[in-house]
Amino acid sequence: MFVGGVFTGKLVDKFGFRITCFSGSVVCCIALILASFTSRVWQLVLTQGIMLGLGASLIFSPSISVVAQWHTKHRVLATGIAVAGGGIGGMVFSVATEKIIDNVSYKWSLRILGLLLFTISGASSMVYKRRIAPAQGSNTRLLFTIARDPRFICIALAVMFINMGYFEPLLYVPTLAVIQSGSQSTSSNIVLVFNAGTTIGRVLSGLISKLIGPANTNLASNFLCCLFVCIFMFGINTVVGYYIFSALFGTISTLYLAVNTHILAHEFGPQVVASSVGLSMACCGVGVLVGNPVQGVLYETYDKTHTKFNAVSAWAVACFAAATACYMVLRWLVGRKHKVSWFQKI
Repeated sequence: MFVGGVFTGKLVDKFGFRITCFSGSVVCCIALILASFTSRVWQLVLTQGIMLGLGASLIFSPSISVVAQWHTKHRVLATGIAVAGGGIGGMVFSVATEKIIDNVSYKWSLRILGLLLFTISGASSMVYKRRIAPAQGSNTRLLFTIARDPRFICIALAVMFINMGYFEPLLYVPTLAVIQSGSQSTSSNIVLVFNAGTTIGRVLSGLISKLIGPANTNLASNFLCCLFVCIFMFGINTVVGYYIFSALFGTISTLYLAVNTHILAHEFGPQVVASSVGLSMACCGVGVLVGNPVQGVLYETYDKTHTKFNAVSAWAVACFAAATACYMVLRWLVGRKHKVSWFQKI
């Protein structure tokens, strides 16, 4: 889903937000329906993995970018409300999918979800409309110009490091909670709390950004993520603590989605927001592709015989610390450009 963001900017510039997003809805629907007929692992990887991911990239990046074009004063708040749909969807669809599988079957659940996805995303894409004409010139040259800018490099590295460590709490905290409680339902509840936190955090991103500034929001939120992982993954060993951590981490960890979109639109212009957001999403994909395998190796090597997941937690702390450093450099670059001191809102 993330890596496909490299191409979404060019597609949006050529065909517009509506057609691009609607095409993604069609691709996702077909992918899930085809996945329901698979009988081998490689078929599932091709359909529910690659095909669904590419379709999702045609929905996700344009859905963030189109909001940024229509809002200036309250851009972070508007984008935060838009991406909050991901958290709501995570809560609703996880429960719905479980119920559908229990009452029908796994294969029919994929078909039903595919049709639901097409209906919801396809209908929503019909109201998408470009407000600002795309930048003139070659999209490849535009991407190269954005990619070599120090401000974008900081954002790209930051989101890469975030996604290298982001999934460690999401994958291992539910496991720890099950070990402590002895109940499998605790895992699902932890995920629900996390998704609820991401929904709240994405909506609050606009208010927090307005209070302390977008660059300061990114810097503070990643520092807090690093701190929370340190405290709760190394120092807490109770189910209640894991619920609290899931709520706090979920709320803080995804603020960057809306805030980065605003920074990119503000620094590079709303006419190139589709390309810049898509390129940053591709950097997120690199982080996921690197981070998850590394966590698996760390778990197999150091944590498999224990119940605290110290090695993978240390990896997450290091990743969020690196992201914090990148956002610190970005804060300095943006502050120097706008002649704003470290103690002012920006």
